[in-house]
Amino acid sequence: MTDHDSLFAELRSLNDRLSGIERTLSIIAVQEEKISSLKAQVDGVWRKYDAEFGPNGSVTAIKMYQAGCPADSFKRNIAQIWGAIGLIVALVGSIKIWG
Repeated sequence: MTDHDSLFAELRSLNDRLSGIERTLSIIAVQEEKISSLKAQVDGVWRKYDAEFGPNGSVTAIKMYQAGCPADSFKRNIAQIWGAIGLIVALVGSIKIWG
């Protein structure tokens, strides 16, 4: 083998290695693009989450509205109404019996 043949063989070997590096860099570039896209999507989701659960978000507004709801007084009033209905039924029943 002459010096030229060994030089060409070495150049072919280097060319093959460079082709492999080129393919690897191409794969990395595609993956980087996917990662950037996913990062942008995740950032968008976090912005929406912060908008909904932040101090001026709709979830906070719902919690404040719910905290101001007089649920205990409603329950107490409904219990009083059922008590009055029971008393009226008892009075009507007693009038029917002793009437």
